[in-house]
Amino acid sequence: MNSILVYISLMFINIFTISSSNALTFKLIHRDSPRSPLFQPNLSHLQSYLRDIKTSKTRVSYLKSLTNLKTSFKDLVLLKPSQSSTSSVFIVNLNIGSDPSTNIPLVFDTTAPLTWMQCKPFTNSSFKSRLPIFDSNKSRTFRRINQNHTLANLFNCTPRECNYSVFARFGKNSTGFVSTDRFNYVYQDVIFGCQTNNLARPPTGVTGVLGMANFPTSFVRQVANDARFSYCLSSNKLSKTSFFKIGGDDLIENVGHVQTTTFKQGPLAGKSLWRDGYWLTLIGISVAGKKLDIPKESFRKGCIVDTGSPFSVLEEQAYRVVYGAISEYFVRYKNVKEIFKSKYPKNLCYQYPTNFSDFPSMVWHFEDADLEINPINLFLFGKNMLGSRFLCLQMLGTLGLSNTNILGAYQQQNVRFLYDLDHGKLSFAHHTC
Repeated sequence: MNSILVYISLMFINIFTISSSNALTFKLIHRDSPRSPLFQPNLSHLQSYLRDIKTSKTRVSYLKSLTNLKTSFKDLVLLKPSQSSTSSVFIVNLNIGSDPSTNIPLVFDTTAPLTWMQCKPFTNSSFKSRLPIFDSNKSRTFRRINQNHTLANLFNCTPRECNYSVFARFGKNSTGFVSTDRFNYVYQDVIFGCQTNNLARPPTGVTGVLGMANFPTSFVRQVANDARFSYCLSSNKLSKTSFFKIGGDDLIENVGHVQTTTFKQGPLAGKSLWRDGYWLTLIGISVAGKKLDIPKESFRKGCIVDTGSPFSVLEEQAYRVVYGAISEYFVRYKNVKEIFKSKYPKNLCYQYPTNFSDFPSMVWHFEDADLEINPINLFLFGKNMLGSRFLCLQMLGTLGLSNTNILGAYQQQNVRFLYDLDHGKLSFAHHTC
């Protein structure tokens, strides 16, 4: 309860700023930050790591669910993964409505095509929340859209309202209505979904999802005139706050060597729920400066950039090659030992001495661009209860859940990413976030 109270007291401070270039900057809060409603102060390094594994596996399962849908955006717009607090990584606070506005914590999701949130009044009176919930009856600028709206063709609409569905993979489908309201005082008539029952709740500790996919109803497509946004995720999740920006000319200026690659269509281009993620052409991976011999088939479906998965996830054959290369790298050091204790994940963790610092880096080779993943983003570095140092690889194989490759949030840390939706390009440069 104390962490919730602290969070609510802080969430109204410096939620966003407007820079001199007219870019709007929002704070991204890691779930392990003291500013987060999901903060667990007593979580050990290993417990945090095990939870990140669970989150990443949940995310793979969620993204796989998208490929199995035999429907269109109009019929079934959103999927909801696990109800637990493990299913979110970064949270952004937005002020919704006017006279008064309500500050709402939302999951930052680059795969979601629509922003949606729990809304009052609830149809199920048993739903309780310790966090602020948007009350549509109290906002002067709130409106439901109907079949006359310019985006009505994307929803199931009547003369009175438009509806969408949230599919809870482990529960029941739930229908909400499509609305507009003011976001953060400056964005007028932003489309979002209002969920008035609790059949498909967002993860515990948040009240909705901020949709940032490349789709007409996403937040970025509605509010960014140039259809561009950027973010920079800090590796210091306890004391530093990450951010994302919309608008302005300085989204990736003065941050060093900038590389650019092109988005590709998703592997199931005919299904709008899947194709509108941010897909890249991945052509290879290097470890410690050595290009690995990975079958081309492992990269056939491409790679999706995702802020919802903590760890990167590789197609199983590719992962085995990568893991083998890391094992081969460490085997030369007699003072670095693989950990076989049952409480540690198999094939992922090593114990090393205090004076050891020769950790490998990794490079993901995209079309026309190379993303170097530094050791601090490649491994979790921690201490056990006896003070011994250990590291664990922050990367997983798909384990048969999917043949998709995912560039996860932790491997994106300390890199400024610029998404240019109109030109279909992703630019990035290393930067201390």
